Amino acid sequence: MNSTQKARRNLAGFTLLELLVVMTIIAVLAAVGLSNYSRSLSRGRDARRRSDLKTIQNALEQYYLAKSLYPGDTTGSLLRSNSDLLNYFSESQLPVTIEGGNYCDVNQAGGDQSPGRVFSDHYWCCEKLEQAKGNADLANDGTQPTPAASGQYYCIYNLQ
Repeated sequence: MNSTQKARRNLAGFTLLELLVVMTIIAVLAAVGLSNYSRSLSRGRDARRRSDLKTIQNALEQYYLAKSLYPGDTTGSLLRSNSDLLNYFSESQLPVTIEGGNYCDVNQAGGDQSPGRVFSDHYWCCEKLEQAKGNADLANDGTQPTPAASGQYYCIYNLQ
C-alpha cells in the first residue's frame, strides 16, 4: 500500500461502529432528558394546584372575616355566583383546575372536578397531586379527607 492509498483510507470517514456508539449515547441522553422534562412539568402542575387552593383558602377566610360565615349552602356547595365572594379573587373569578373543572365541587362524578365541601360554618377542599406528596387521603366514599403525611391529595381546611 502506498502513501496515497493510506491517506485516502484515513479520510474515508467514520466506521459503522463509531456511528452506532454515538447514536446510542444520544438516545440515552434524550431519554434521560425527556423523563426529567415530563417530571418537571407534573411538579409544576402540582405547584399550581397548591397555589390555587391557597388562593381559595385565603379568599374564603377573608369572606368569613367580613361576613362571619363561609359562602356555602346546606349541601356543601360553594356559592360560585356569589358576587361578594368573587370580590375576593383577582379578576373576580375563582380559579379552575388544570383540566378546566371546578375546585371544591360537591359533584365528584366528573374526573376533572376537585372534591370538596363548603358549608356556612366550615369547609374542606382537595386536589390530587401527580408527583408531590400531599397532606391527606380521601375516604373511600370521597366525602371526607383523612390527614396523611404522604397522601395523594393536597387539602385545605377552614381556619376559623
